[in-house]
Amino acid sequence: MNLFQLLTAPVLGLLCLWEIFRLCQQRTRLGLRLFRLSLWLATGLALLFPSYVQAVAASLGIGRGADAVLYLLVFAFLIVSWWFYAENQRLRRDLTELIRQQAIGHAQHRPRSAAPDEHENSL
Repeated sequence: MNLFQLLTAPVLGLLCLWEIFRLCQQRTRLGLRLFRLSLWLATGLALLFPSYVQAVAASLGIGRGADAVLYLLVFAFLIVSWWFYAENQRLRRDLTELIRQQAIGHAQHRPRSAAPDEHENSL
């Protein structure tokens, strides 16, 4: 093991344990927690066994394992960027609808005066 593996593997192990603890503690966001746990595990395995990453890359026709990891990261970045954009658009639509409903509700509850104020006419 090199120094990077010695420093990083315990951190990934702790992250896995944290996700397992949170998974057992709360069942909310089960899919997200399982995804993160699998991501930490895959990262740890790739860190501890880089020859397997190289073998998978070679089987896919990619020259180096590092290139395969880079391609996966670029692909993941594009997916996450698209997801954040879609979420941002959804939040904007929801906010616009909420403000529209609040404005309509405020306009309907505003008292209407039958006659204009005397002070307004005297000017």
